[in-house]
Amino acid sequence: MNFQLTDEEKMVQDTVRSFAQKELKPIAQDIDKNHKIPDSIIKGLSELGLLGVYIPQEYGGAGLSFLSYAITVEEISKVCASTGVLISAHTSLCANPIYEFGNKEQKEKYLTPLASGQKIGCILLTEPEAGSDAANVSTTVKKDGDYYIANGNKIFVTNGGYRDYGILIATYDKTLRHKGINAFILDLKSEGIELLRNEDKMGIRGTYTSVFTLDDVKIPKENLLGKEGEGFKIAMDCLDGGRIGIAAQALGIAEGAYERALEYAKERKQFGKTLSEFQAIQFKLADMAMRIEAAKLLVYESAWIKDNLENGASYNDLIIKSSMAKAYASETATYVTKEALQEDEAKNWLAHDGLWFQAVEKHFGIDAAIKLDEEAWKDFTVIEAKRIMERLNLPKNSGLDGLEKALNFRMYRRINEQVIERPNDNTLILKMTTCRVQAARHRKKLPFFPCKSVGIIEYGYFAKTIDERIQTNVIKCPPDDISGAGYHCAWEFKIT
Repeated sequence: MNFQLTDEEKMVQDTVRSFAQKELKPIAQDIDKNHKIPDSIIKGLSELGLLGVYIPQEYGGAGLSFLSYAITVEEISKVCASTGVLISAHTSLCANPIYEFGNKEQKEKYLTPLASGQKIGCILLTEPEAGSDAANVSTTVKKDGDYYIANGNKIFVTNGGYRDYGILIATYDKTLRHKGINAFILDLKSEGIELLRNEDKMGIRGTYTSVFTLDDVKIPKENLLGKEGEGFKIAMDCLDGGRIGIAAQALGIAEGAYERALEYAKERKQFGKTLSEFQAIQFKLADMAMRIEAAKLLVYESAWIKDNLENGASYNDLIIKSSMAKAYASETATYVTKEALQEDEAKNWLAHDGLWFQAVEKHFGIDAAIKLDEEAWKDFTVIEAKRIMERLNLPKNSGLDGLEKALNFRMYRRINEQVIERPNDNTLILKMTTCRVQAARHRKKLPFFPCKSVGIIEYGYFAKTIDERIQTNVIKCPPDDISGAGYHCAWEFKIT
């Protein structure tokens, strides 16, 4: 097992780091303030081949490894998370599906301008009622001669504001669920596509996060990506690779915050000593570094698996490890930036270097990062619960005995304590203590993201909605006027 980067990957790391420090870092704050990445930066990325890192050279890319791509996103995100997101969404969610599922004509027409940086790509997947649940998309397509006619709404379209190319995920038969979904290459300047707005976000403000409406949009039949009914498969493949990009971005954010925290701790003096000489600060910095290294191993391993799928690496491992990487790296980014902000005057130097955090109420402006963390854990819960059921050879809706086995298999670290009782054959009582913000945020409801146990209950047992089959008793919860941070909440679930 070799943990060393290749000479080529080291060269990529050095090149991207130099570009980030010289070109991006001085203007990172302006990018965030102005809600726009300058054309000069996109041109610079293109000239270095960073908008098609692992796409073959014959299609305008650099022809490097997927790990080189993860390193690229990481290094860019250290100084500008917005630019890191642009690269990640463009590459993983638009260029990659055309590369993996497109025919030769589609690659020549669409992939080449994307990989060379002439066009910026996106994916039109998320809707008000569908996102990670891609099988539930409501945007429709109907075949009409040589065209498909698309109607619907898409939200949270990263890079959508450039109005270049996108991958559209839509259903031609909603009754077929995931088997009735198609994927298309879409020109966002097509008639019938209206850009309603670019969202005004709390963080990562330099990227476009767009809302579109599609009204009788004509898509040439030759723009069908893959075969009829393969849209769900393509969407899942996008998300599997996309998680690595987002994980690399979160890793870079954490490293950037840590580097600035370390630099500041060495400069700032109190009581005649630098902050770095105080043991409490040393412990904090050491904890940051430890979490970052753990996140980096997960991100790099996921990228390595992606690189070696044709050499025997397991696609199932890619799904699990990329989910873990996204979840843990995003949580690490939340933790490290929060801890860095606790240092005296941290807000000023973080903002100055482009990690733009604005104090909002009592939460130091980290809600944007926490939202990323919650969504990552939500995705991870569903995937990991399914994997646990499969590993234990337990079918879905396997009854209380199967549920008990799954619950005993593993639990999230966010649970302080978990106890399972079986008073009779028809009843299972699950008692747990959860902690931190979700306790107050979801008072008298099921915990939203922290609990793999609840994920297993939802996935592995209940045919009906969970509220019809479960009795929830909140034993202890923080007062209404407390944010929940640092408080514990005890839950009791009676399942029949």
